Amino acid sequence: MVKSSTSKHSFITRQNILDATLYLILENGAQNVSLRKIANRINCSAPSIYYHFKNKNEIIVSLWEQEMAPVIAFSQSCHMLLDILNEYVQLLIKNKSLFLLICTNEQTDLEKMNSSRLFQKSLQDKITATPHRAEYPEQFTTIILAAIHGLVLSNTLKTSDYLKAHKLLEQMINLLIK
Repeated sequence: MVKSSTSKHSFITRQNILDATLYLILENGAQNVSLRKIANRINCSAPSIYYHFKNKNEIIVSLWEQEMAPVIAFSQSCHMLLDILNEYVQLLIKNKSLFLLICTNEQTDLEKMNSSRLFQKSLQDKITATPHRAEYPEQFTTIILAAIHGLVLSNTLKTSDYLKAHKLLEQMINLLIK
């Protein structure tokens, strides 16, 4: 039985596309991912992807939002700032290629993404609630996230460096709060 091109859409889901994209990014690096390669991975034609996403950029943003969801949930339920930041660093290290793509792509703005705003708000709430809280929670959040992003992107923190990351985060927090 031959499937018509319209029936292909019913077998291709947003999640299939996101999963294929993440796989390709982790296997080949972000620069080597194209709509054609994503389509090949899920056995469809590249134009079929446009049924679910406008372009590759929208796929990347959706993938980042999906990857951030557990970190946001953790940040809203956990009360320890250091634990929240460690969780975020682990996400960045695990998804470094995706994070690098987002940071270097002119069409994506990390600051404007819904997940980033939710995460920053959660961090600011935690900072405001700490006994030795920073005087300016928004600025503190910006500084700590910029430092984390810089450490990850500069290869100072690598996949096996969770203990090093924890120590650096602890030192940064202590410097900024005290």
